[in-house]
Amino acid sequence: GIDMIDEEHKQLFKYADEAYELLHDENTPDKYDRIDMILEDLRDYTAKHFNDEEQYMESINYKKLFTQKIQHQEFIHKLDEFIEHHND
Repeated sequence: GIDMIDEEHKQLFKYADEAYELLHDENTPDKYDRIDMILEDLRDYTAKHFNDEEQYMESINYKKLFTQKIQHQEFIHKLDEFIEHHND
């Protein structure tokens, strides 16, 4: 119900849709570079989104902010590991 956060969530789903469509696109045989770009965009946007979300939570004195920050850090770490594995 928070417009800015909702719009950012929509963008995150757009990245997921883009990856899904690329993976199922039989007309694009070499997908590595495009997947790499999507993953980097997803990682950067996710970090931005989490920062925005945490600032909002702080502004409303959200009681579980610390827990949320830890979950965000863990998610970014998993994305970083996934990207590293993809690059290997």
